[in-house]
Amino acid sequence: MNHSDLRPPSHASDAAEAMDEVLGKLQTCWQLTHLARDMALKAARGLAGARHSRTMELADKLADAQAFAQRLEFVCLGDARADAAADELA
Repeated sequence: MNHSDLRPPSHASDAAEAMDEVLGKLQTCWQLTHLARDMALKAARGLAGARHSRTMELADKLADAQAFAQRLEFVCLGDARADAAADELA
């Protein structure tokens, strides 16, 4: 990770663009965890016993990660909307 990416944006439009990029990345996280969970569930169909159980455990953990990514995206979207509203009032 480049530490220059962590500097706060200098203008409101830069902040909006940065937040759009963040939201896009979080959406990608959700999509990739969804895909990984789907693949784990498909793999579980070809397994039995302990391997099946472990693969289902993996699918459950991926579902948790997927939900976490979705919640985080929702929170960031709310923050972006609040920041935009505050900028309009300023």
